[in-house]
Amino acid sequence: MTPPFLFYILYDNEISSRHEFCEACGELLEREGWTGYNVVKATWEGIPVDCCDMLDDHLLP
Repeated sequence: MTPPFLFYILYDNEISSRHEFCEACGELLEREGWTGYNVVKATWEGIPVDCCDMLDDHLLP
């Protein structure tokens, strides 16, 4: 389980919005320097949320 998956649990339980979820994931990836292709791809595996309209391409698989 990747750290953004914890944000997904909040989103899935309707505790946060899709916008808040995507923003938090993007900030975490940037802040931790997890922007390499394999890391980004692994981060989003198993998270069925489309954030392509909110995040830069380098933060999406």
